Amino acid sequence: MAELVALLIGALLFGLGLWILLLRVSGFYDFIYPHNMSIGQMTVDGAESKVHAELLRARFNHHFRRPVSLLTETGFLEAATLDTPELFQPKGVEGTLQNMTVEVSGVNVTKIVQFVNQLAAPDQWVVEGDFQTQPDRALLALRLRRGERLIRTWYLERFKSLPYDDKSDKSADKSMLLQALIDDAIFQLVYDFVNPADQNPDLRKWRSVIKNPPDFPGPAAVAAYYEAQGALGRYYARGDWRDLDVAVDRLRDLRGQMPKFEDGLRLLGMALAEQRAENEAIHVYEQLELLMQSREKGGDKSKLEDKRTLLYVQLLKATAKAKIPAWRSAHDAIRELSQIAEKVDRERKQSAAMPGMEQAAYGELLAQTEAQLAYTYAQYLDYLRHSPVAEVFGNDYAPPELRITDPKALAALAPGPQSEEAKRIVRETVTKIESQYEHWLGKGWNEESALDKNRQWAVLADGERRRAELISRLRLASGYANYRMAEWERHVPRKADTKTESLFGETFRTRLDKATKELRAADAAHPNHYLVLQLLGLVSSEPRDETADLSIAEQYFDRAIRAKPTDYFGHELLAGIVLRRVVNKGVDLGSRDEMLHGLAAAQKAVDRLETSGRAHLLRAEYQTLLLEVEKDVTKRLELRVGLEQYLDQAARFLPEALGMDDPDLSWLRVVDATRRLGEGAEALPAAQGKPDAPAPEKQRRFDQSKAELSKRVEKLINDCEELEKRWVAQQRVFQIEQVRKRATRLLAAIAASTPDNWHEIKISFQ
Repeated sequence: MAELVALLIGALLFGLGLWILLLRVSGFYDFIYPHNMSIGQMTVDGAESKVHAELLRARFNHHFRRPVSLLTETGFLEAATLDTPELFQPKGVEGTLQNMTVEVSGVNVTKIVQFVNQLAAPDQWVVEGDFQTQPDRALLALRLRRGERLIRTWYLERFKSLPYDDKSDKSADKSMLLQALIDDAIFQLVYDFVNPADQNPDLRKWRSVIKNPPDFPGPAAVAAYYEAQGALGRYYARGDWRDLDVAVDRLRDLRGQMPKFEDGLRLLGMALAEQRAENEAIHVYEQLELLMQSREKGGDKSKLEDKRTLLYVQLLKATAKAKIPAWRSAHDAIRELSQIAEKVDRERKQSAAMPGMEQAAYGELLAQTEAQLAYTYAQYLDYLRHSPVAEVFGNDYAPPELRITDPKALAALAPGPQSEEAKRIVRETVTKIESQYEHWLGKGWNEESALDKNRQWAVLADGERRRAELISRLRLASGYANYRMAEWERHVPRKADTKTESLFGETFRTRLDKATKELRAADAAHPNHYLVLQLLGLVSSEPRDETADLSIAEQYFDRAIRAKPTDYFGHELLAGIVLRRVVNKGVDLGSRDEMLHGLAAAQKAVDRLETSGRAHLLRAEYQTLLLEVEKDVTKRLELRVGLEQYLDQAARFLPEALGMDDPDLSWLRVVDATRRLGEGAEALPAAQGKPDAPAPEKQRRFDQSKAELSKRVEKLINDCEELEKRWVAQQRVFQIEQVRKRATRLLAAIAASTPDNWHEIKISFQ
C-alpha cells in the first residue's frame, strides 16, 4: 500500500511539474511573441474604477473588431482589420490578492499564492492607468508593464470643447471626455506597437500581432484609419448611415495626414460612392490610379494581385461615373468599362501559370465588369425617353457601335416636321442598345457559370457571399433593362401589331412581368438593395398598367430611402408617387398634409442632387397644388415667389427635346398664368369719381390677357402633338398625351371665362 501511495504521489508531482513546465514554456513563448495583455487597475481621481477598465476593452473591440458583413453592395471590400481575440483579457484572480496580507499560524498566505502564481504562470503584460479630471481638461497616465518592470508610460490629455455652465450635464461631459481619452490611449498604444522607428525591445515584440501595418506618421493617423475601418465595417453589417458618415469623416482626415496611402484612398472612394457623392469619389479614384501607375513606372515590378487591384480601382471609378444621371457620363463609363474587360481578359490569357485564387479573382472581376456594362447600356433607354437620339449619339464620345455619323441620318433626326425615317433610325438605335445589353449580360452569366462549374468560388474569401452579390447584380441589370424596354412598348398594341412587330420582340406586359420576376429574384439574393427596391416600386406604379398599386410602390420607395437615404432618386420617386396619389384623390384642403410630405421629399432630392431637373419640377408641381388650396393672401404670395424660383430652376436643368420646353414644365407655367388671368384687369385704376375701372377698359385688358394665355396653351398643345409624332418611347408618349388632353380642356375653359368668373376656371391635374 505504501508503495502504491508513493507511486501515486510521484505521478501527481510529475504531472504537476509537467503542467508547470508547460505553463513556463507558454509564458516564455508569450515573452518572445506576446499575444495576451491584461487590463490592470484603472483609477479616476484616485478611486479605482472597474467600469473604465471594462470600457477600455469594450472600446478596443469597438474599433478593431469588424462585424460580419451582411449582403450589401460592398464591391470587393476586403479591408484588413486588426483582430486579436486574445488581446486585452480580464485580469486574473491573482490581481485581487496582491494588496492582501493574510497570516495563518505565522504563514503569509499571500506570499505563498504569489509564489505559486509566479511559478505556474510568469508575469503578464499589463496595461493600467490613472485618470485625473480638471475643470477644463482630463489627463491620463497610462502604463505598460510586465510584472514589476515598467516598460513605458504615456501622458495623454483632452480639453473640454466648451466650459461647464449651470445648465450643462457635467456627468455626461465628463464621461465623454474620459471615453475620448481611452480612445486616444488605445491608438497611442497601437501606434507604438507598429512604429518602425521605436526601438524599445519589449514594444517591438508586439509588432507581429498587427499584420502588415501601414507606415503611420502618428497616433492620429492610426485613429483615423482604424476608426474608419470599424465604422465602415459596422455600416456594411448593420446599414446605419451614421457609421458611414463617421467613416467618410475619418477617411478624409486620414487623406490629409497620409495623402499617398493607397488603402485609405480606396476606402474613401468606396465610402463616398456609398454616400452617392460620385464626383468626389471619382476624383479620389483618379488620384489612387495615378499613385498605383506611378509606382509601377518607378520600377516596382507589378504582381498579378497588384494589376488586379488597379483594374478593380478602375472598375470602381467607371461604376461611379455610370451612376451619375447623365448620358455623357454613360459614354465615359462604357468606354472605360470596355477597356477594363479587355485588359482583364488579356491578362488571364497571357498568364497561363496564374494561381487558382488569382484565376478566380480575375474571373469575378470580369463578370462584375460585364454586369456593369449590361446595366450601363440599358441606362440609355431611360436617357432617350427625354433626350433626342441625335443629341445623345451624334457625337464622337458615343460608343462606336451606337454612334450616328451619317449626315443624312442626322438631318432626318434634326428638329422639324415629323418623318418616318427619323423614327426608323430611332428604332434601329434602341435595338442596337438592346443587342449590346444582351451581349454583355450573356457574357456575365457565362463567366459566373464557369466560376461555379470549376468550383472557383470556394477558393475566394467569403466566396458564397460574393457569388450571391454577382448573381444579384446580373438579375438587377436584367430587371432594369426589361423595365426600361417595357417603357418603350405600347401598352395597348395596335390591331396590326403582333409580337414580332413590337420594338424589342416582346409585348409591354411580357417585359413588365420579366422585370418583376428578375427584380424579385435579385431582392431575394441581395435583400434591401436600394436600386432593386426603387425598380420594384417603378414596376408596381407603371402609369399605363391598370393593375398598378401606388400604395405598394410607395412602400418600396420608402424602403429604398431607408436602405440608402443619401440617394437622391429615392426621394424623387417618393415625391412623384405621393403627387400621383394626391391628384387621384382630388386636390383639396384635406390633402394638404400629403402635399407637404411630398414637397419635403422633393426638397430632399434637390438637397442631394441640385442638378436634378425632375426634382425641381416636382417642387413646382407641389407648389402649384398648394396654391390651389391656400386662401390666405400673404401665404399665397410666398407660395408664388417659391413657385417662380422652382420653375426657373427646373427650366435650367430639364432637357429640351427638339428645341421645345419640357411639356410638364410648360403646363405648370400655363397653370400659373391661368390663376393670374384677370389680375391685370382688376388692378386697373378706378376712373375719377367712380369706385371701379371703366367696364370697357377692364374687358379689353381681360380679353388681351386671355388671348395671350390662349396662345401659350395652343403652343403647348402643338408642342405635345409634335412630340407625340416624333417620339418612340411609348410611356413618354402616354405622359405627353395626358398633358395635351389637360391643356385642351383648359383651353376650352379659358375661352368661356369672363372678367367676373375667371377665378372659377377648373384645372384638371390628371
